[in-house]
Amino acid sequence: MILPENLKDIFLDVTKAPYFCDNTGKEDCTEALCRVIDDCLKRDVEGIQKAIDDLNAIDDPNARLSFEVCKVNNTLNVIFPEELPDTKIIYFPEGTYLVSDTIGHSLQDLRNILSGKRTMECSRKIYIRGESKEKTTIKLKDNCKGFEFGNMKPILTYYRMEKSNISMTNSLMDITIDCGKGNPGAVGFKFHSSNSGAVRNVAVISSDENYDGYAGILLDRGMEGVFENVSVTGFDYGIKIIDSYAPVIFENINLK
Repeated sequence: MILPENLKDIFLDVTKAPYFCDNTGKEDCTEALCRVIDDCLKRDVEGIQKAIDDLNAIDDPNARLSFEVCKVNNTLNVIFPEELPDTKIIYFPEGTYLVSDTIGHSLQDLRNILSGKRTMECSRKIYIRGESKEKTTIKLKDNCKGFEFGNMKPILTYYRMEKSNISMTNSLMDITIDCGKGNPGAVGFKFHSSNSGAVRNVAVISSDENYDGYAGILLDRGMEGVFENVSVTGFDYGIKIIDSYAPVIFENINLK
């Protein structure tokens, strides 16, 4: 994909500085890819902290900066940052990206404030896009520690904590995820979105001779969104839905 000049600031190319991910399938990219996601989501950690500081600087027990950034009887509610940050798309150019652990954020403070307490995880606006599902693959190392039988360990996850209804507009597009060989406890990816979200043109495969793997896609938190043009080959479960409190639309799904 050749990016127009006006889009280059929106796309974070994982092969470029400061991440320099190897796309030959030879070097482990796990640490760098986790850092990419952290760097995208720090905007909300910093934005929520700024909103807290701005509210605390106002000597009014019912101060209000916006609809969801306010005090109620001197108790803080900061659902989102006061100013919404720019969108970034995590872009994987053509190639194979080798990993050995779960790709996901590591930000413990990625939570909003409701009635003065840290509550819901702000794992939102995570946009991951490859060159195409035919040309771009995230591949788990063969016989990888932590992905043994009896586990449900994802290669990619969109969340780390227990609950959220503010994980808006997450997306995964144009990419293949391969759980490799000898990883019977592997999950291709765990996805969550609220209000809207999409998984499009994605393949999840087990390249094990016995097609081992726990689940291609695991939805274990209520969500809403659309899955379109998605295929799963192998695994005990193609798509496993443990909890769903809102509409999920599936269109053109191929399970083998």
